[in-house]
Amino acid sequence: MSKIVFGLYLGNSSASIGICRDGKVEILANEAGDRVTPAVVTFSDTEEVVGAAAKSRLISHAKNTIIKNKRALNTELNETDLETIARETKVDIDTSNDSIQYQVSYQEGGKVKTIDPVQVTTVLLKTIYGIAKSAIHTEEDTISCVLLTPVFFNHDSRKNLRKAAQDAGWNILHVINEPCAALLGYNINTTAPEHNVKVLVYRCGGISCDVTIVDIQHGLLSIVDSVHSTEIGGEKIVKKLMGHLQEEIQRKYKLDISDSHRSMAKLRAAAETCMHVLSTLQSSNVFIESLYDGLDFNYNVSRGRFDSLIGGLLGSFVQPIEDVLTRAGIKHDQINKVLLVGGPAEDSQVPVTHQVIVPPSGMSGYY
Repeated sequence: MSKIVFGLYLGNSSASIGICRDGKVEILANEAGDRVTPAVVTFSDTEEVVGAAAKSRLISHAKNTIIKNKRALNTELNETDLETIARETKVDIDTSNDSIQYQVSYQEGGKVKTIDPVQVTTVLLKTIYGIAKSAIHTEEDTISCVLLTPVFFNHDSRKNLRKAAQDAGWNILHVINEPCAALLGYNINTTAPEHNVKVLVYRCGGISCDVTIVDIQHGLLSIVDSVHSTEIGGEKIVKKLMGHLQEEIQRKYKLDISDSHRSMAKLRAAAETCMHVLSTLQSSNVFIESLYDGLDFNYNVSRGRFDSLIGGLLGSFVQPIEDVLTRAGIKHDQINKVLLVGGPAEDSQVPVTHQVIVPPSGMSGYY
């Protein structure tokens, strides 16, 4: 029997797991049949809800639903980072010791429980662990995996991620950088050792962006430089679309829904769905039942309208590429390959989405 190896990825927005069997990589689906599990956890007195079910509870259980937890594993957060995290969540947060402690408020009896980011990560990775066990039909207590980590994570931050995975039951074989995993996912440097090849790996997540240059010499992968930006991410696109929908609601019904958390949560969910639909279709119908004071909102967004809305954002998404090339002292035409890394598509057989991005002027040798 061939050796089975799992690859484990956890982001701020989602988590996924890949399995390598007989030299082929496949992204595993969860119980709902989705290959991506939202990185959201809802805590209560009796259970811990993870994934899409927890994400749907952001509307009614915001005070005990934790989102974007991966960034809280970073031990080098500054005061601005802590303020941003506290502002973007409805869960009370204690940052008095320059670290994050969630003060989860249960609706049942008004109880409050302190939970740290490592514990939240453990709950998430236990769910992913269950997906792995179901895939190989094993009753073994421990399953081995390779754990992916951001380049900017320091030693202590990596220890936090490793500890959470081990507490979830995983046996960690290796901890590797995410950009290197992207190369391996596409069999770059695996079938035959590459030499004198520079690869630019562009990862755009929900709330951040990483651009990394990887140099391959005689099969050895070396990270030349990496830029991590929290200024751009998929969240910017979602907010742009939400703003457009709010304007339509204001124009059509003379209503301002920004003061209602429930309405804004519903609008966000609808905007995210619309964005995903428009990635494959030319139009998407946005229907939100009982959005505000019993109002049902119905609106159609065309791909052309969507493109015009986000057109002004594209320059900021390209800027990290220029930044990392400048820092590394590398010219555009010295980059041999470009990988755009995102969440795995539903029909993807590898842990990254391989797409073409328009490079800065002068870059050649990309795909």
